[in-house]
Amino acid sequence: MSFKPEQIGRTPYLPDRIADQIKQEINENHLGPGERLPTEQFLAETYGVSRNVVREAIARLRNEGIVESRQGIGAFVALRPRPILRLGNNNSLNSLARHQSLFELRASLEVRAAELAAMRRSEAHMEEIQSAYDNMVKTMSWGKDSVEYDIAFHRTIAAATGNPFMLDTISFIAEHLRESIELTRAFSSIDEVNAVTTEEHAAILDALRKKDPVAARQAMNAHLTNAAARIGIHQEL
Repeated sequence: MSFKPEQIGRTPYLPDRIADQIKQEINENHLGPGERLPTEQFLAETYGVSRNVVREAIARLRNEGIVESRQGIGAFVALRPRPILRLGNNNSLNSLARHQSLFELRASLEVRAAELAAMRRSEAHMEEIQSAYDNMVKTMSWGKDSVEYDIAFHRTIAAATGNPFMLDTISFIAEHLRESIELTRAFSSIDEVNAVTTEEHAAILDALRKKDPVAARQAMNAHLTNAAARIGIHQEL
């Protein structure tokens, strides 16, 4: 294997950049069809990012049909490309109606994910969710970093469901989650972001910690409904 990546700087949309770097390695034949990708730990250390960022990048490549995962072994370059799921072009979320559609999709996925995670989460999952929450709170005033940890919070809840399809789907729409989160924060004051957003996430965290699926479902639904309301979408999701 002649995989020779270069470390990249910390900029917004890191999972996209990592995914692009891996695709470049594949396009340049440094990684061939059926060949195993380096481990998450190797990629994280090489690129100077967290393993969560690497996982999201690989999830995107998997949803694009570029890589395939084998349970308990790792990720491999796909032997054959498969159809790619897309959610429209980059301008697909410019209107309020399209944001409403995104929130409806998020609710159908993430409310159920919170419920399942409360029933199935492990202590290791709980530690990751807590870490994402703590980092989100600590970086609230930093903008982009806080949004990345916010996404990590939701993605780790999806991982805690134990359902790989749910995890892959929520990871796939992470870019649109980012647009959604950034928009809701843009419509709110810094104090409101720090107080209300933190409180909503804390309620989800508490329900997961108590392994209470009803409370987890209600807390996630309240969070998404309130987030939608902050940008003018006043409709039950």
